[in-house]
Amino acid sequence: MTKITKDNWMCIICSSASHDSDEFGKTLEEHIKRQHGIDKKIYDRFVAEGIGASKLKVKMLNYPNDIKLAMISFLSQTWGPTFNLEKYSDEEVNNMIKIALKGKTLSTVFESLNFTFQIDGLSRASSHQLVRVRIGSGFSQKGMSDAYYGDTDYIIPASIVAAGKLEEYKKAMEETRKVYIDLFKSGVAYQDARFILPHCVTTSVVWTVNYLALKNFCNKRMMRNQSWEMNALCELIKFEMEKVYPELADILVPACDYSKKCNSFGNLFEGCGKYPLEKQHDRYVFESAQIARNIKFNNEYVEKTINHNKSVKPVNNHFLLLAQEKENIDKEFYGKYAHEICDELKKSNKPKQVSVDSGLKNIITTFNQLYSYFEQYETTNDSTKFHNYATAEKLEDFKDTIMAVTLLIFNKNRDEVISETWHVHQVKNKKYNDGWYYDGIRGILKDLHRKVQRLKTGLENNQLSCYQETDLYDTLLYVVFLIVGMQSKLPLKGVQNVDF
Repeated sequence: MTKITKDNWMCIICSSASHDSDEFGKTLEEHIKRQHGIDKKIYDRFVAEGIGASKLKVKMLNYPNDIKLAMISFLSQTWGPTFNLEKYSDEEVNNMIKIALKGKTLSTVFESLNFTFQIDGLSRASSHQLVRVRIGSGFSQKGMSDAYYGDTDYIIPASIVAAGKLEEYKKAMEETRKVYIDLFKSGVAYQDARFILPHCVTTSVVWTVNYLALKNFCNKRMMRNQSWEMNALCELIKFEMEKVYPELADILVPACDYSKKCNSFGNLFEGCGKYPLEKQHDRYVFESAQIARNIKFNNEYVEKTINHNKSVKPVNNHFLLLAQEKENIDKEFYGKYAHEICDELKKSNKPKQVSVDSGLKNIITTFNQLYSYFEQYETTNDSTKFHNYATAEKLEDFKDTIMAVTLLIFNKNRDEVISETWHVHQVKNKKYNDGWYYDGIRGILKDLHRKVQRLKTGLENNQLSCYQETDLYDTLLYVVFLIVGMQSKLPLKGVQNVDF
């Protein structure tokens, strides 16, 4: 089994590990101090008391002796009438493996590799999630209907300790154990006595899985919006894989590490903060402070989570509710000038010829000139140059160039961008209550300045892939605000006294 060392560690509280992309080069001591606010002495006590993932163990029982033969035979089978590994040089073989690991071949090549793991000390709650991997895997699990659980262990989440409820939790578990044993002594069968056992009791599982199913499982369950225990299981599996095939271990990472976006699970999670949220929702069942990674052993953590829990609406189906909210947003118009903004968005056109680089340079140049003339107005109180430059024709061209760049970077069509930008506007406008125009044209330009600076930074660093969709949507939106503001004769400074 995996040996935890100074350079090779996993946190039992939140399941962050030394091989996580945001933990490289950091020690366990640094992590727990920064992330959880505790020292190594307290952490070691938690380990001794069996808190969090302390009891979870993973051991690889079986693995393929050679992944090259299986993978190369699969990849090259359709290239000729017969397959012979000896026809390929070592360099060719290694290149083919690298191409497959980068996801540039049929992913089914990974179905040719099978692994078997012994998993001990996993809660029944998490084993229920594990056995949902039905395609490409098989399980043998310790049963409850024909086995005695009077001496079984149980899992204690670190959040129970952080909330100061450890003793109550232990007492409840010991009482449950006593009742279970009493039922057994009274002649109640195993399969009936088990009904009183909670999800936190531990179980053992032998899992045989092909690598494609394992990779897909880890990509999803290693994200921090998943439970800390599933994170821990995947991290320990990765440690085991590193011993035999480090090249396979390297791509067992959370899905968000590939996209560089937070793939938050519907509207249930706010996100851990590792990457920007792909979508913004009005409500979360779990906020970032409640994710195991962010557990702090102090009163502030408890108060924050209690207050957040009070704010969450009790609903039966979060996904259905989210769909209904989106439908309502699509049907309604929130805020002042909403119809004008919608009409202006729909008028967005794509110029016939523009590249990403030239388009971005055009956007930056146009805005810099616009912003410099406005700064002159703020100094001299003479708006002539600004109004002469910010003509309807110039602003329309500005907007259309942003639309063109957005289409090129994200490979979307015009209607998709308009629809998604409008949705961003309605969600934010509902949240911030017309905040975009309270400071007049000046406020719009100030916000637009920050958004153009993001585009400029990406262009200068040649990192166009780092742009998020909302970067371009927000830029497009604020240019539309500027056009609507000019058409509606918003004052150049402050509109706090405008009558709604």
